[in-house]
Amino acid sequence: MTHSKFNEIVRSLRNIHLDIPDGITDEMAFDIVTDVMAENPGLKEYIQKRYGANDAVGWLMCEI
Repeated sequence: MTHSKFNEIVRSLRNIHLDIPDGITDEMAFDIVTDVMAENPGLKEYIQKRYGANDAVGWLMCEI
């Protein structure tokens, strides 16, 4: 996982709310993040190493 790829992922997650006018529930955020992690090997480890987050899924959910 490169830093630029990570930034691209986070940018796309931060813009998801624009496509869902009624808001994003916690369940939706969880599903989105777990799918993104499955599609991007090394993302979980990158977040854990770079930000010291034990819960990479929860950390990334907060970015939505």
